[in-house]
Amino acid sequence: MITIILTYRDRNINILKNCLATLANQVTKNFDVILVDYGSTSNYKNELCVLIDAYSFVKLIRCETEQQLWCKSRAINIALKTIESPYCFIGDVDMLYHPGVYYGIRAGG
Repeated sequence: MITIILTYRDRNINILKNCLATLANQVTKNFDVILVDYGSTSNYKNELCVLIDAYSFVKLIRCETEQQLWCKSRAINIALKTIESPYCFIGDVDMLYHPGVYYGIRAGG
């Protein structure tokens, strides 16, 4: 089991949607995702809730830090304190994941 940590704040929701769609299409489903919303504004929060409801493997952590500066390392540390798996991977919402590469195993071989 591995936990993938993603951080987010006021980004185009389609970027995150594309990222989560590639994770949903993984051949191996032995992972969880923690998404830390570090201070998004109201309109982004609403879009985020609608999107996250479609992905059961995503746990959302909200940080009400809207008036504070973006701090990716703090957002990552918040997620690290909650993981239960022995391994974690810190990704980015801009990343797209190949469906067959997981734990060094390629699909079909």
